[in-house]
Amino acid sequence: MKPFEQAGMQQCHYDVPPQQLYPLMLQMLAQSKAFNLKAEGNPPMTCMFSTHVSLYTWGENMMAAVTPDGAGSIVGVSVNAKMSTLFQGSKNRKNIQRFFTELSDFLAFARA
Repeated sequence: MKPFEQAGMQQCHYDVPPQQLYPLMLQMLAQSKAFNLKAEGNPPMTCMFSTHVSLYTWGENMMAAVTPDGAGSIVGVSVNAKMSTLFQGSKNRKNIQRFFTELSDFLAFARA
């Protein structure tokens, strides 16, 4: 990723049907200390959320979408910086990874 590049996108497959995964994803975002849930459900099975401002970034706007994939789901996450910085590409990747880590941990806890 180039310095000052603002957008990033990644997908991950989960063995959970979309109708079960989407509400759990919203619940994880509502409880997260790293993300702020801003809007949900328009378009269906999507949500908008953001990260906090830090010393190195003004924060990121993020969007997640859940789509069916066989018996499971694909969650796609895109990120766009509120303001570009030299370290933004690295922050985007870290925030996407943090989202998937928190979602995977939340799903594991929900299944237990």
